[in-house]
Amino acid sequence: MYSLTICFGPTATVWTLLFKEADRAQKAHAELTSAGVPATAVLSLGDDFGQEVALRADQIHGVLLEDMDHSALAQVERGIHQARTQASAQDRAMSDPKIRQSILRQQQGPAVMSPVPNGRFNG
Repeated sequence: MYSLTICFGPTATVWTLLFKEADRAQKAHAELTSAGVPATAVLSLGDDFGQEVALRADQIHGVLLEDMDHSALAQVERGIHQARTQASAQDRAMSDPKIRQSILRQQQGPAVMSPVPNGRFNG
């Protein structure tokens, strides 16, 4: 699946078109980024899911073509990197005496007061 994101207009509106095949997405990208298109030309194209857009060439600020399978893999890699970073931070924190002591105190929970002396029930 391919995503073609278009930023356009005076308020930088963003629209995204979706394509099943790379060829159609690349063709749409080429139409939007063609250097030889007159500034006042209206570019019309549609995606594979029924969306159609018509934009003046001089109103387009930027276009992003994304292979969504690859970007999904990138998100997984970012998540793995974040998990490794968190684990490394926890390891470093546990090697710091002051932080380790604080963490151990938190893990023990609050002190519990016993109403009976020495914690025994004298019946």
